[in-house]
Amino acid sequence: MFFDLLTPKQKKARKKYLQEECDHRGQVWNEDKIKFEDDLLIDGKTYDTSKYQLFNTKPIKQSVDILTTEHAVWSPDRKFVYVNRIFPSATRLDIAQGHKRSTVAFSTDVVIPVLMECKEDATSNKNLKVWMSITPLEILTGRQGIRRSKGTVLMGGLGMGWSLWKIAQKKSVKKVIVVEKSDDLLNWYGNDLCQRISDETGTPIEVICDDVLNQMGKHGDEARYVVDIWSSYPNEYDYLPKEWKEAIDSVSYFWGWGVIASQDTGW
Repeated sequence: MFFDLLTPKQKKARKKYLQEECDHRGQVWNEDKIKFEDDLLIDGKTYDTSKYQLFNTKPIKQSVDILTTEHAVWSPDRKFVYVNRIFPSATRLDIAQGHKRSTVAFSTDVVIPVLMECKEDATSNKNLKVWMSITPLEILTGRQGIRRSKGTVLMGGLGMGWSLWKIAQKKSVKKVIVVEKSDDLLNWYGNDLCQRISDETGTPIEVICDDVLNQMGKHGDEARYVVDIWSSYPNEYDYLPKEWKEAIDSVSYFWGWGVIASQDTGW
């Protein structure tokens, strides 16, 4: 990449410039209203993820190689590990909206909840792959599904619960059905998280351990399906597997993270 060709002095000057821009033009973060734009700059003091942190671990820098129980929580099967990662100020992070791409930077260090998949040695950062995190990218690309949710909503994929919090908080939502295929994830934190969100929002939440594809079309004609299970963004509807096309076409209301339809679904 171009940035890798810069000298240490040039990198330092670039970071200083970006820091000054963040300090001068950084917007107050509002996860419901802030708009996608080129070179988005955020006042880091307003980016608070504490509500969405799955575990109260001590924040850790990316540069720390070996994880300990002070900074990390492992799933019982050691396939996943959770950390609250410190993302440094004046450093660019990718964001997206459909086919549009840009970056975001913060005026201060911020804490980002991160769930990682373990490979081999589960204590070394070198063997971990980010599975999901609460970043502006996840939030900006997930809001459309939340806006379209009402009545009975079937969520495909629990993830880290950000979308579930937002959907369950809506007065127009009467019930949420969470379909998560990982029994290990549900037993680790998912079932407790769903219960806590239901208790705090007053919205009934049913949890089903299954592949969401098996649940498509089984929850009434008015159910709205909000599915976030794909690892890439965006995904063209025309290139989805046949079984997913048939499943989407069989329901009245569907929104998929990053799924760009060939025509407007009308909702």
